[in-house]
Order: sequence, then C-alpha cells, then structure tokens
Amino acid sequence: VSARETKRRATRERLLEAAVAEFKRDGMASADIGAIVSAAGVAHGTFFFHFPTKEHVLLELERCEEMRIAESLTAFFDTP
Repeated sequence: VSARETKRRATRERLLEAAVAEFKRDGMASADIGAIVSAAGVAHGTFFFHFPTKEHVLLELERCEEMRIAESLTAFFDTP
C-alpha cells in the first residue's frame, strides 16, 4: 500500500469518526458537514471526495459492520 493510499484511508477514517460523533450529537438530519470536516481537520471538499452525501457515511458504516459480523461468523464456524 502506497503512502498516498495510507493517507487517504486515514482521512476517510477520521471523517467517519467525526461524522459518527456529529450524528450522535445532533442526529443525522441536523448533522453539519462543516462541523464534521472541522473535527476531522480536513477541507470541506474532502468530505465530498470521500462521501457524496451524509447518507453515504451511514452506508459505509453499515458496510463495515456487516464485514465485522461476517468475519466473526466465519471465525466462529471455522473453530473446531
């Protein structure tokens, strides 16, 4: 993995974490993208590079949770 890809992934993760905190604080509908990017320490346009809308953040979180569950199930069924 290149340094550029590592940086991109780290930025995306910071955005996800900041978005989750904002969603918890103000709810999805009232969440402010400005507050998210400020908390993540990135430019406003960076949010939209990674996520076209706030809803896409939720889709990404759901995808990550599904992968975590699938990995747990695989490990469980592979255990003798």
